[in-house]
Amino acid sequence: MTPSLSHTDSTWENTFTNTGKAAFVFVLLLFLSTDSEFRIVLGPLWVPPYILICPLIALIVPVRLFKIPNKVLVPIGVFFTIFSIALLQDPNPFPEMVKLGSGIFSLLFFIKAVQTPKDYHWVGFALVCLGVFLGVKSMILATTGGVSRLAGINPLDGIGNKNAQSLYTLPGLFYAANLLPTLFRKNQLFRIAFYLGAIIILIIGSILSANRSGWIASAIVLLWGIGGFGISIRTLVIMGFFGIATLFVVQEFGQDIIDYKVEQTIEGYSSDNKRQTLVTESILIGLENPFFGVGKEGLILELGRRVKSLTGRVDPHNLYGYLMGAGGVFVFTAFFTFMANLIRRPKAPSSYAPYREKYEKSYRYMLLGFVVLYLIRGFFTREIIYSPTFMCMLGSLFGLVSRSHAQGVRAWYTDHKAETEPEPVLVTSQAS
Repeated sequence: MTPSLSHTDSTWENTFTNTGKAAFVFVLLLFLSTDSEFRIVLGPLWVPPYILICPLIALIVPVRLFKIPNKVLVPIGVFFTIFSIALLQDPNPFPEMVKLGSGIFSLLFFIKAVQTPKDYHWVGFALVCLGVFLGVKSMILATTGGVSRLAGINPLDGIGNKNAQSLYTLPGLFYAANLLPTLFRKNQLFRIAFYLGAIIILIIGSILSANRSGWIASAIVLLWGIGGFGISIRTLVIMGFFGIATLFVVQEFGQDIIDYKVEQTIEGYSSDNKRQTLVTESILIGLENPFFGVGKEGLILELGRRVKSLTGRVDPHNLYGYLMGAGGVFVFTAFFTFMANLIRRPKAPSSYAPYREKYEKSYRYMLLGFVVLYLIRGFFTREIIYSPTFMCMLGSLFGLVSRSHAQGVRAWYTDHKAETEPEPVLVTSQAS
Protein backbone atom coordinates (compact mmCIF):
# COMPACT_ATOMS: atom_id res chain seq x y z
CA MET A 1 0.00 0.00 0.00
CA THR A 2 1.36 3.41 -0.99
CA PRO A 3 0.69 6.17 1.56
CA SER A 4 -0.99 9.31 0.22
CA LEU A 5 -0.34 12.88 1.33
CA SER A 6 -3.06 13.96 3.72
CA HIS A 7 -4.10 17.31 5.13
CA THR A 8 -2.55 16.27 8.46
CA ASP A 9 0.81 15.68 6.76
CA SER A 10 0.74 19.12 5.13
CA THR A 11 -0.16 20.79 8.43
CA TRP A 12 2.68 19.02 10.24
CA GLU A 13 5.27 19.94 7.61
CA ASN A 14 4.33 23.65 7.51
CA THR A 15 3.83 24.37 11.21
CA PHE A 16 6.38 26.53 13.02
CA THR A 17 5.83 25.39 16.61
CA ASN A 18 6.46 27.38 19.78
CA THR A 19 9.28 25.02 20.71
CA GLY A 20 10.74 25.50 17.22
CA LYS A 21 10.69 29.25 17.79
CA ALA A 22 12.51 28.69 21.08
CA ALA A 23 15.16 26.67 19.22
CA PHE A 24 15.51 29.50 16.69
CA VAL A 25 16.06 32.00 19.53
CA PHE A 26 18.66 29.60 21.02
CA VAL A 27 20.72 29.77 17.81
CA LEU A 28 20.38 33.55 17.65
CA LEU A 29 21.85 33.72 21.15
CA LEU A 30 24.95 31.95 19.82
CA PHE A 31 25.81 35.14 17.96
CA LEU A 32 26.59 36.60 21.38
CA SER A 33 28.97 33.71 22.03
CA THR A 34 31.28 34.80 19.20
CA ASP A 35 32.63 37.82 21.09
CA SER A 36 34.31 37.76 24.48
CA GLU A 37 32.66 41.08 25.39
CA PHE A 38 29.33 39.32 25.80
CA ARG A 39 30.62 36.55 28.05
CA ILE A 40 29.32 36.65 31.63
CA VAL A 41 31.82 36.16 34.46
CA LEU A 42 30.55 33.91 37.27
CA GLY A 43 33.40 33.14 39.67
CA PRO A 44 35.87 30.93 37.78
CA LEU A 45 33.49 30.58 34.83
CA TRP A 46 33.39 32.64 31.64
CA VAL A 47 29.83 31.83 30.59
CA PRO A 48 28.24 32.37 27.15
CA PRO A 49 24.78 33.98 27.49
CA TYR A 50 22.90 31.02 26.00
CA ILE A 51 23.87 28.78 28.94
CA LEU A 52 21.98 31.06 31.33
CA ILE A 53 19.07 32.12 29.12
CA CYS A 54 18.14 28.85 27.40
CA PRO A 55 17.12 26.96 30.56
CA LEU A 56 14.64 29.80 31.16
CA ILE A 57 13.34 29.42 27.60
CA ALA A 58 12.93 25.68 28.16
CA LEU A 59 10.83 26.35 31.25
CA ILE A 60 8.66 29.01 29.64
CA VAL A 61 7.78 27.17 26.40
CA PRO A 62 8.03 24.40 27.91
CA VAL A 63 10.39 21.90 26.26
CA ARG A 64 9.86 18.43 27.73
CA LEU A 65 13.48 17.40 28.14
CA PHE A 66 12.68 14.20 30.06
CA LYS A 67 10.30 12.88 27.37
CA ILE A 68 13.28 11.76 25.29
CA PRO A 69 13.62 8.15 24.04
CA ASN A 70 15.47 5.97 26.56
CA LYS A 71 17.85 4.75 23.88
CA VAL A 72 19.34 8.26 23.87
CA LEU A 73 18.61 9.51 27.39
CA VAL A 74 20.09 6.49 29.21
CA PRO A 75 23.53 6.34 27.52
CA ILE A 76 23.97 10.13 27.54
CA GLY A 77 22.95 10.18 31.23
CA VAL A 78 25.44 7.41 32.05
CA PHE A 79 28.09 9.23 30.02
CA PHE A 80 27.58 12.52 31.89
CA THR A 81 27.42 10.89 35.33
CA ILE A 82 30.59 8.81 35.01
CA PHE A 83 32.52 11.55 33.24
CA SER A 84 31.55 14.03 35.98
CA ILE A 85 32.86 11.60 38.61
CA ALA A 86 36.08 11.26 36.61
CA LEU A 87 36.49 15.03 36.43
CA LEU A 88 36.33 15.26 40.23
CA GLN A 89 39.96 14.12 40.15
CA ASP A 90 40.89 17.58 38.81
CA PRO A 91 41.82 20.43 41.18
CA ASN A 92 38.97 22.56 39.76
CA PRO A 93 36.49 20.27 37.95
CA PHE A 94 33.48 22.59 37.97
CA PRO A 95 34.18 24.59 34.74
CA GLU A 96 34.68 21.41 32.70
CA MET A 97 31.55 19.85 34.17
CA VAL A 98 29.52 22.96 33.26
CA LYS A 99 30.83 22.85 29.68
CA LEU A 100 29.99 19.16 29.44
CA GLY A 101 26.53 19.67 30.90
CA SER A 102 25.74 22.65 28.66
CA GLY A 103 26.68 20.65 25.55
CA ILE A 104 24.38 17.79 26.59
CA PHE A 105 21.62 20.25 27.50
CA SER A 106 21.89 21.75 24.00
CA LEU A 107 21.48 18.30 22.47
CA LEU A 108 18.44 17.38 24.59
CA PHE A 109 16.87 20.81 24.08
CA PHE A 110 16.91 20.50 20.30
CA ILE A 111 15.74 16.88 20.29
CA LYS A 112 12.49 18.02 21.90
CA ALA A 113 12.26 21.54 20.44
CA VAL A 114 12.45 20.62 16.74
CA GLN A 115 9.09 18.97 16.05
CA THR A 116 8.41 19.75 12.39
CA PRO A 117 10.39 20.23 9.15
CA LYS A 118 9.67 23.96 9.35
CA ASP A 119 11.22 24.11 12.83
CA TYR A 120 14.32 22.41 11.41
CA HIS A 121 14.56 24.80 8.46
CA TRP A 122 14.41 27.88 10.68
CA VAL A 123 17.14 26.45 12.92
CA GLY A 124 19.22 25.59 9.84
CA PHE A 125 18.73 29.10 8.43
CA ALA A 126 19.96 30.63 11.71
CA LEU A 127 23.03 28.35 11.69
CA VAL A 128 23.84 29.40 8.12
CA CYS A 129 23.59 33.08 9.12
CA LEU A 130 25.90 32.41 12.09
CA GLY A 131 28.48 30.80 9.79
CA VAL A 132 28.21 33.60 7.23
CA PHE A 133 28.72 36.17 9.99
CA LEU A 134 32.00 34.52 10.99
CA GLY A 135 33.04 34.09 7.35
CA VAL A 136 32.52 37.78 6.64
CA LYS A 137 34.37 38.66 9.85
CA SER A 138 37.32 36.52 8.66
CA MET A 139 37.35 38.32 5.31
CA ILE A 140 37.37 41.71 7.03
CA LEU A 141 40.24 40.66 9.30
CA ALA A 142 42.17 39.40 6.26
CA THR A 143 41.96 42.78 4.54
CA THR A 144 42.63 45.03 7.52
CA GLY A 145 46.16 43.70 8.14
CA GLY A 146 47.85 43.03 11.46
CA VAL A 147 47.29 39.26 11.15
CA SER A 148 49.36 36.41 9.76
CA ARG A 149 47.43 34.87 6.89
CA LEU A 150 49.62 31.77 6.75
CA ALA A 151 49.08 31.10 10.46
CA GLY A 152 45.34 31.35 9.90
CA ILE A 153 42.72 33.99 10.65
CA ASN A 154 40.55 33.26 13.66
CA PRO A 155 37.43 35.44 14.08
CA LEU A 156 36.94 33.82 17.50
CA ASP A 157 40.31 34.94 18.84
CA GLY A 158 40.23 35.04 22.62
CA ILE A 159 37.38 32.53 22.73
CA GLY A 160 38.73 29.47 20.96
CA ASN A 161 41.41 28.22 18.59
CA LYS A 162 41.10 27.75 14.81
CA ASN A 163 39.12 24.55 15.34
CA ALA A 164 36.45 26.58 17.10
CA GLN A 165 35.55 28.43 13.89
CA SER A 166 34.81 25.23 11.98
CA LEU A 167 32.72 23.99 14.92
CA TYR A 168 30.59 27.12 14.57
CA THR A 169 30.34 27.08 10.77
CA LEU A 170 30.21 23.40 9.69
CA PRO A 171 26.60 22.74 10.86
CA GLY A 172 25.39 25.69 8.76
CA LEU A 173 27.40 24.48 5.77
CA PHE A 174 25.93 20.99 6.23
CA TYR A 175 22.38 22.36 6.28
CA ALA A 176 22.89 24.53 3.18
CA ALA A 177 24.62 21.79 1.16
CA ASN A 178 21.87 19.27 1.93
CA LEU A 179 19.07 21.75 1.23
CA LEU A 180 20.26 22.73 -2.25
CA PRO A 181 19.10 19.53 -4.06
CA THR A 182 15.55 20.11 -2.78
CA LEU A 183 15.64 23.78 -3.81
CA PHE A 184 16.80 22.86 -7.32
CA ARG A 185 14.02 20.29 -7.68
CA LYS A 186 11.47 22.93 -6.66
CA ASN A 187 13.13 25.67 -8.80
CA GLN A 188 13.24 28.12 -5.89
CA LEU A 189 15.74 30.46 -7.54
CA PHE A 190 15.95 33.14 -4.84
CA ARG A 191 16.75 30.63 -2.10
CA ILE A 192 19.20 28.82 -4.40
CA ALA A 193 21.09 32.08 -4.94
CA PHE A 194 21.10 32.85 -1.21
CA TYR A 195 22.41 29.45 -0.12
CA LEU A 196 25.00 29.21 -2.92
CA GLY A 197 26.32 32.61 -1.85
CA ALA A 198 26.34 31.49 1.78
CA ILE A 199 28.28 28.33 0.91
CA ILE A 200 30.92 30.35 -0.95
CA ILE A 201 31.37 32.69 2.04
CA LEU A 202 31.63 29.69 4.38
CA ILE A 203 34.30 28.16 2.13
CA ILE A 204 36.25 31.43 2.13
CA GLY A 205 36.11 31.53 5.93
CA SER A 206 37.30 27.93 6.10
CA ILE A 207 40.23 28.63 3.76
CA LEU A 208 41.29 31.72 5.71
CA SER A 209 41.31 29.73 8.96
CA ALA A 210 44.27 27.67 7.60
CA ASN A 211 42.78 24.73 9.48
CA ARG A 212 43.41 21.56 7.48
CA SER A 213 40.99 19.43 9.49
CA GLY A 214 38.32 22.06 8.84
CA TRP A 215 39.06 21.83 5.11
CA ILE A 216 38.67 18.05 5.19
CA ALA A 217 35.36 18.33 7.04
CA SER A 218 34.09 21.01 4.61
CA ALA A 219 34.99 18.81 1.62
CA ILE A 220 33.10 15.88 3.16
CA VAL A 221 30.04 18.07 3.73
CA LEU A 222 30.03 19.32 0.13
CA LEU A 223 30.45 15.82 -1.30
CA TRP A 224 27.61 14.54 0.89
CA GLY A 225 25.40 17.38 -0.31
CA ILE A 226 26.28 16.74 -3.97
CA GLY A 227 25.26 13.12 -3.44
CA GLY A 228 21.72 14.37 -2.83
CA PHE A 229 21.44 15.51 -6.46
CA GLY A 230 21.83 11.96 -7.78
CA ILE A 231 23.57 11.08 -11.05
CA SER A 232 22.27 13.24 -13.89
CA ILE A 233 23.28 15.87 -16.44
CA ARG A 234 22.07 18.53 -14.01
CA THR A 235 24.37 17.15 -11.30
CA LEU A 236 27.37 17.29 -13.63
CA VAL A 237 26.55 20.87 -14.64
CA ILE A 238 26.11 21.94 -11.02
CA MET A 239 29.34 20.22 -9.97
CA GLY A 240 31.19 21.86 -12.85
CA PHE A 241 29.84 25.29 -12.01
CA PHE A 242 30.54 24.87 -8.32
CA GLY A 243 34.04 23.54 -9.03
CA ILE A 244 34.85 26.60 -11.16
CA ALA A 245 33.42 28.95 -8.51
CA THR A 246 35.40 27.20 -5.76
CA LEU A 247 38.61 27.37 -7.81
CA PHE A 248 38.08 31.10 -8.32
CA VAL A 249 37.45 31.59 -4.60
CA VAL A 250 40.60 29.65 -3.69
CA GLN A 251 42.80 31.60 -6.09
CA GLU A 252 41.32 34.93 -5.07
CA PHE A 253 41.27 34.56 -1.30
CA GLY A 254 43.53 31.77 -0.11
CA GLN A 255 45.95 30.31 -2.65
CA ASP A 256 48.96 31.33 -0.54
CA ILE A 257 47.47 29.65 2.55
CA ILE A 258 46.68 26.42 0.71
CA ASP A 259 50.12 26.28 -0.94
CA TYR A 260 51.77 26.76 2.44
CA LYS A 261 49.69 24.05 4.15
CA VAL A 262 50.17 21.58 1.29
CA GLU A 263 53.93 22.15 1.42
CA GLN A 264 53.91 21.59 5.18
CA THR A 265 51.99 18.35 4.79
CA ILE A 266 54.20 16.96 2.00
CA GLU A 267 57.47 17.83 3.73
CA GLY A 268 56.27 16.33 7.01
CA TYR A 269 54.60 18.31 9.73
CA SER A 270 55.76 17.53 13.26
CA SER A 271 52.26 18.32 14.54
CA ASP A 272 50.83 15.40 12.53
CA ASN A 273 53.21 12.87 14.08
CA LYS A 274 52.56 14.36 17.51
CA ARG A 275 48.79 14.00 17.13
CA GLN A 276 49.12 10.31 16.29
CA THR A 277 51.26 9.81 19.38
CA LEU A 278 48.73 11.68 21.53
CA VAL A 279 45.86 9.44 20.40
CA THR A 280 47.84 6.29 21.16
CA GLU A 281 49.11 7.47 24.52
CA SER A 282 45.71 8.79 25.60
CA ILE A 283 44.07 5.44 24.88
CA LEU A 284 46.84 3.61 26.75
CA ILE A 285 46.32 5.89 29.75
CA GLY A 286 42.61 5.07 29.67
CA LEU A 287 43.28 1.33 29.50
CA GLU A 288 45.64 1.65 32.49
CA ASN A 289 42.89 3.48 34.42
CA PRO A 290 39.72 1.89 33.00
CA PHE A 291 37.11 2.89 35.58
CA PHE A 292 37.38 6.69 35.77
CA GLY A 293 40.45 7.57 33.72
CA VAL A 294 42.71 10.24 35.20
CA GLY A 295 40.56 13.35 34.71
CA LYS A 296 41.19 16.18 32.27
CA GLU A 297 44.09 17.76 34.16
CA GLY A 298 45.60 14.38 34.92
CA LEU A 299 45.52 13.47 31.22
CA ILE A 300 47.11 16.76 30.15
CA LEU A 301 49.93 16.36 32.69
CA GLU A 302 50.49 12.67 31.93
CA LEU A 303 50.64 13.36 28.19
CA GLY A 304 53.14 16.16 28.86
CA ARG A 305 55.32 13.67 30.73
CA ARG A 306 55.07 10.94 28.10
CA VAL A 307 55.84 13.14 25.09
CA LYS A 308 58.44 15.09 27.09
CA SER A 309 56.85 18.52 26.62
CA LEU A 310 58.87 21.49 27.86
CA THR A 311 55.74 23.02 29.42
CA GLY A 312 54.77 19.74 31.10
CA ARG A 313 51.23 20.03 29.71
CA VAL A 314 49.82 18.68 26.41
CA ASP A 315 46.20 18.71 25.26
CA PRO A 316 45.04 15.43 23.65
CA HIS A 317 43.72 17.35 20.59
CA ASN A 318 41.15 14.67 19.76
CA LEU A 319 37.85 13.56 21.22
CA TYR A 320 38.47 9.82 21.48
CA GLY A 321 41.78 9.96 23.30
CA TYR A 322 40.26 12.55 25.62
CA LEU A 323 37.21 10.42 26.47
CA MET A 324 39.30 7.31 27.07
CA GLY A 325 42.18 8.94 28.95
CA ALA A 326 40.20 11.44 31.01
CA GLY A 327 37.05 9.37 31.61
CA GLY A 328 37.96 5.71 31.20
CA VAL A 329 36.47 2.77 29.36
CA PHE A 330 32.88 3.22 30.59
CA VAL A 331 32.74 6.84 29.43
CA PHE A 332 34.16 5.83 26.06
CA THR A 333 31.63 2.96 25.73
CA ALA A 334 28.65 5.10 26.80
CA PHE A 335 29.55 7.75 24.23
CA PHE A 336 29.66 5.28 21.33
CA THR A 337 26.49 3.56 22.53
CA PHE A 338 24.78 6.94 22.41
CA MET A 339 26.08 7.68 18.88
CA ALA A 340 25.03 4.23 17.64
CA ASN A 341 21.55 4.63 19.11
CA LEU A 342 21.08 7.96 17.34
CA ILE A 343 21.13 6.28 13.94
CA ARG A 344 19.50 2.98 14.93
CA ARG A 345 16.15 2.44 13.27
CA PRO A 346 13.18 1.98 15.61
CA LYS A 347 11.06 -1.11 15.24
CA ALA A 348 8.27 -0.93 12.70
CA PRO A 349 5.78 -3.31 11.03
CA SER A 350 7.05 -5.29 8.03
CA SER A 351 4.67 -3.34 5.74
CA TYR A 352 6.04 0.00 6.98
CA ALA A 353 8.74 0.36 4.26
CA PRO A 354 6.72 2.68 1.93
CA TYR A 355 5.97 4.96 4.88
CA ARG A 356 9.66 5.11 5.83
CA GLU A 357 10.43 6.09 2.24
CA LYS A 358 7.85 8.88 2.31
CA TYR A 359 8.26 10.29 5.80
CA GLU A 360 11.71 9.73 7.20
CA LYS A 361 14.23 8.43 4.64
CA SER A 362 15.67 11.82 3.64
CA TYR A 363 15.93 13.01 7.25
CA ARG A 364 17.61 9.77 8.34
CA TYR A 365 20.08 10.16 5.46
CA MET A 366 21.00 13.64 6.77
CA LEU A 367 21.28 12.38 10.35
CA LEU A 368 23.66 9.64 9.23
CA GLY A 369 25.74 12.17 7.30
CA PHE A 370 26.00 14.51 10.28
CA VAL A 371 26.96 11.70 12.65
CA VAL A 372 29.75 10.75 10.21
CA LEU A 373 30.87 14.40 10.11
CA TYR A 374 30.80 14.57 13.92
CA LEU A 375 32.92 11.45 14.29
CA ILE A 376 35.46 12.58 11.70
CA ARG A 377 35.74 16.06 13.22
CA GLY A 378 36.28 14.43 16.61
CA PHE A 379 39.64 13.08 15.43
CA PHE A 380 41.01 16.63 15.42
CA THR A 381 39.49 18.35 18.45
CA ARG A 382 38.00 17.38 21.80
CA GLU A 383 36.01 20.63 21.97
CA ILE A 384 33.32 19.16 19.73
CA ILE A 385 31.78 17.45 22.75
CA TYR A 386 30.95 20.94 24.10
CA SER A 387 30.05 22.62 20.79
CA PRO A 388 26.53 24.10 21.00
CA THR A 389 26.22 24.29 17.19
CA PHE A 390 27.17 20.66 16.59
CA MET A 391 24.96 19.53 19.44
CA CYS A 392 22.01 21.59 18.24
CA MET A 393 22.23 20.20 14.68
CA LEU A 394 22.63 16.65 16.00
CA GLY A 395 19.61 17.11 18.28
CA SER A 396 17.55 18.81 15.55
CA LEU A 397 18.09 15.98 13.08
CA PHE A 398 17.40 13.24 15.61
CA GLY A 399 14.27 15.07 16.78
CA LEU A 400 13.10 15.46 13.19
CA VAL A 401 13.72 11.78 12.40
CA SER A 402 11.81 10.75 15.55
CA ARG A 403 8.84 12.99 14.69
CA SER A 404 8.76 11.87 11.05
CA HIS A 405 8.85 8.24 12.18
CA ALA A 406 5.92 8.88 14.51
CA GLN A 407 4.08 10.60 11.66
CA GLY A 408 4.73 7.61 9.41
CA VAL A 409 3.54 5.10 12.02
CA ARG A 410 0.39 7.15 12.52
CA ALA A 411 -0.28 7.10 8.76
CA TRP A 412 0.43 3.36 8.61
CA TYR A 413 -2.04 2.73 11.43
CA THR A 414 -4.71 4.86 9.75
CA ASP A 415 -4.31 3.05 6.42
CA HIS A 416 -4.33 -0.41 8.02
CA LYS A 417 -6.99 0.22 10.63
CA ALA A 418 -9.81 -0.89 8.34
CA GLU A 419 -7.93 -4.10 7.52
CA THR A 420 -7.38 -5.05 11.16
CA GLU A 421 -10.76 -4.13 12.62
CA PRO A 422 -13.31 -7.01 12.73
CA GLU A 423 -16.44 -6.83 10.63
CA PRO A 424 -19.41 -5.48 12.61
CA VAL A 425 -21.92 -8.16 13.65
CA LEU A 426 -25.57 -7.46 12.82
CA VAL A 427 -27.79 -8.35 15.79
CA THR A 428 -31.51 -8.90 15.16
CA SER A 429 -34.27 -9.40 17.69
CA GLN A 430 -36.68 -12.30 17.56
CA ALA A 431 -40.31 -12.09 18.50
CA SER A 432 -41.26 -14.31 21.35
